[in-house]
Amino acid sequence: MLEQIGKNLGWVVVWTFAFAIMLFIIRYINKNYMTQITNKLKGKKNYLEKKKKTIGFIIKKHKMFGLIATSVVFLHLAIMWKYVEFSISGIIALVLMVLVAGVGVISTYLKKQKKAPLTKAHSVLALSLLIAIIVHLT
Repeated sequence: MLEQIGKNLGWVVVWTFAFAIMLFIIRYINKNYMTQITNKLKGKKNYLEKKKKTIGFIIKKHKMFGLIATSVVFLHLAIMWKYVEFSISGIIALVLMVLVAGVGVISTYLKKQKKAPLTKAHSVLALSLLIAIIVHLT
């Protein structure tokens, strides 16, 4: 039973992290493709309003979902380590998740000019974490 709870907590981590990483995906699309999409949809006010609401929602909830994922991963670790098995790939993913969260929290409190390098590091670490999670799941 505890093994199943541990696995379910792992999936909570995966889905909350997936939501948190949506911010990077939305920003990438917005930066690279939104002009073309918007030009094709000119006059479609409804679409543009939905886009703004969606992006606003993702921006507001990004930190919350990242912190939930980071918190739940420790419960997942405790249960899986004690009742199932030790996983090197899981520990690597955990360390990366803590680094991503730490850099994110630190950059929240810095002034804009000092934030840019940490934001880049946060993105690179998040991508590394995504790869580590995929390796851990396979």
